Amino acid sequence: MKLVTALAALGIVLSLTGCAMNQSDAQAEQLAEQQVNRLRNYLPMQGNGYTLVMASKLASEIKLVFVQDNQNNNGPQQTPAAFLDAYRTRMCADSAIRLILNQGVTYQISVNTLQQQTPAQLRLTKESCQ
Repeated sequence: MKLVTALAALGIVLSLTGCAMNQSDAQAEQLAEQQVNRLRNYLPMQGNGYTLVMASKLASEIKLVFVQDNQNNNGPQQTPAAFLDAYRTRMCADSAIRLILNQGVTYQISVNTLQQQTPAQLRLTKESCQ
């Protein structure tokens, strides 16, 4: 009888934990949706030789796609890797972004160039900003 009671209690705890995790996931997805909707209002957004052309989300992951600007004869001021590193630094320094990351949202950031077939990529998480 004690075993049945213990298993029942464990089942209740596990189901409550599952609900809490689902609620947390839902909150992260909602935050990602809100952030993407805000960003879409400003697309395309140019800066430092790159243009943000797409913002989308899948579950709680925000996907940002930048393309290298080729209108400047001198080319972009930074390599894609340097651009992503500077972008990560700015994002991690932003308290609003860190709050979003702490809620379980992640960013997948890609930079497409004419020279590279494979885009330069950065995955930004709560852990990568510490």
